[in-house]
Amino acid sequence: MLPLLTSESKDGAARDLTGPGRAASSILRSSERARAEAGVIESELRGLLSEFRRTGAWERLKCVELIFVLGWANKDVARRLNLTELAVANHKYFVVQKLREAGRAARVSSELLSAVEPD
Repeated sequence: MLPLLTSESKDGAARDLTGPGRAASSILRSSERARAEAGVIESELRGLLSEFRRTGAWERLKCVELIFVLGWANKDVARRLNLTELAVANHKYFVVQKLREAGRAARVSSELLSAVEPD
């Protein structure tokens, strides 16, 4: 049986068989990290939306849905909900800050766990 690829070229020089792309393990880690980050964002958003419903923060809930779900601009949301653009920006800022805090907390905890885990 003849090998399809050898580690040597016709002239006997060594050949790099790894190729120019990223290693599969690197791609897998990136994919896992992206899924974990999406999970953190999803979990935090669910919590925020539940809190808005529980406390009756309907204005904030409507703003979040129009901005993050439908992708509307602040001025369009303000016009639709009869609010000032500043009020809409404040609602958006509140949610973005909560998401950032959750992301920071998740990264810190995952780094701490990986540093403590045995090899």
